[in-house]
Amino acid sequence: MRLIFKYAKLFIYSWFFCIAFLLLIGGVISTVSFLSKGEFNFPVEQIHRAIFFGFVGGSAISLAAIIFRGLDWYRARKVKIKPDD
Repeated sequence: MRLIFKYAKLFIYSWFFCIAFLLLIGGVISTVSFLSKGEFNFPVEQIHRAIFFGFVGGSAISLAAIIFRGLDWYRARKVKIKPDD
């Protein structure tokens, strides 16, 4: 049961990180646009896009971490046979 909570926290943290990172990138691009053109444009669609792609990216990161952990666990349990010379 603890493992499920750890994986749930991993999903939540990766979602939060990806969404925050994409919003930060959008803010930087809007700031550069403000400095060059004189108007600050951060549309609502950009926020929706950042949330959607943040969920997709965070899920991919978490699933990759879970799969690689499972593969490492499986490989560690294998019995290693040494050939006799």
